[in-house]
Amino acid sequence: PLDPSPIRGSHGRLPESDDEGPLILCSTPHTFTDRVRATEVKSLLLQLAGLH
Repeated sequence: PLDPSPIRGSHGRLPESDDEGPLILCSTPHTFTDRVRATEVKSLLLQLAGLH
C-alpha cells in the first residue's frame, strides 16, 4: 500500500546486542573473518558471485 502509517518505529533500529543482529550464512569457508557492516553487504555478495 502507499499509506506509510502502518510502518512505525523499528525500521533502521540497531540491535541491542550482536545476538539480535542480522546473520549472513555462506557456503564458502572463512569468507567473513570479522563483523560485516551493512554498507559492505552488497559488495561482498557481488564478490562471492564473481561479479565484482
